[in-house]
Amino acid sequence: MADEQIYDVVVDTEQHCAAWLAGRDLPEGWHRPPGRRMRFLTRATDMWSGVRPMCLRSRVDDA
Repeated sequence: MADEQIYDVVVDTEQHCAAWLAGRDLPEGWHRPPGRRMRFLTRATDMWSGVRPMCLRSRVDDA
């Protein structure tokens, strides 16, 4: 049975992506990126930049 729910892509301050049930309140620190709604896998792939959190990537890039 296929999941008929609609999900949004949400992002936290470390740029982690997650699928979140559309219409539900988000936990603190998470937001829905602006723009039109996209399929989760397409959006997550576009935003994916590795498994390191943003704070670590920033430190390494500044070094």
